[in-house]
Amino acid sequence: MRLQGAIFDFHGTILDDKGNPLPGVDRVLSMMKMEDVWMYLVCDGDPAPVRSALEGAGLWGRFRGLISAAEHGGDPLDPELYEKTVRRLRTAKQATLVFTAREELLEVLKKNGFFAALVGEGHSPEAIAQADETIPNYETMTPPAEPVGTRNFYWLPEQPCLSSPQEPLRHWCPSSWWWAHWVSGS
Repeated sequence: MRLQGAIFDFHGTILDDKGNPLPGVDRVLSMMKMEDVWMYLVCDGDPAPVRSALEGAGLWGRFRGLISAAEHGGDPLDPELYEKTVRRLRTAKQATLVFTAREELLEVLKKNGFFAALVGEGHSPEAIAQADETIPNYETMTPPAEPVGTRNFYWLPEQPCLSSPQEPLRHWCPSSWWWAHWVSGS
């Protein structure tokens, strides 16, 4: 099934400890938005500083909204918080991927039928085995940057970016299996 929605647990998946975007996150969010993947954020506490940090990093416009655990019961590990976010996105749960860097949240998500991607390095082998996807860093999800003035076409196995020579380029096809599987629905 094609990816319709993405939920990002703000803790460790978007910004580093200094408030800078994680390497490659801007490109991944841009590509998801181009592919009509609706994205939402979940944070633990007050949403105002989170929104402010994202605005300062130039990332806020990528998301459809932000839901705070503090405003909805207080527990960031409550699966109902993620169910509510899926309802806000108006996507199918089976076509929504939750990005998290927290192993304890990953376990809760998997027990409640969510597809989950574990972001970052240094996770336990058990957590890695439990995750539907592991993303050591966002740069692994995108092809290398193109030099200005050039255009490279990336081909997915037996699925070219152009369906026919007459059809214009529909989207930029990253060369990773992850992108082909989740976003393109292959």
